[in-house]
Amino acid sequence: MDIRPGLVSSEVLYYNIQAMASHTHHHHPRPARGPSGPGFSLLLLSAGQRVLGALILLALLWGGVFWALA
Repeated sequence: MDIRPGLVSSEVLYYNIQAMASHTHHHHPRPARGPSGPGFSLLLLSAGQRVLGALILLALLWGGVFWALA
């Protein structure tokens, strides 16, 4: 199967290998990090804590509404 007239697919493969071989890329080593602890998660909160958080957020939103209307 020809890709373009006069160009055989094996030549394209050879060209791609040569193009990739000339590409030099390397990463510098990073310093080792210690183990990280678990982050904050809403799923780890109890039901009461989630309800309290929702009520606080709701109060802040309504406070913003009343402040904007004043």
